[in-house]
Amino acid sequence: MEVTPERARKSLKGQLHECEDRIAIYRDLLADAPDIKTKWAIKDAIEAMREHRVTIEQALDDHSH
Repeated sequence: MEVTPERARKSLKGQLHECEDRIAIYRDLLADAPDIKTKWAIKDAIEAMREHRVTIEQALDDHSH
């Protein structure tokens, strides 16, 4: 199956949506985190998802040209 620009863009949009969902889930978990180490781990996961989101957004920009 050939990866067309449209298919690649659709995949990237799906990944972007998944990142946003995970960030929201992690924020909910952060609110209920029982201890400081867990909170730090969740904050690290949120930051990693934000960085991944930026990478996906850059890839989407590259595919729009």
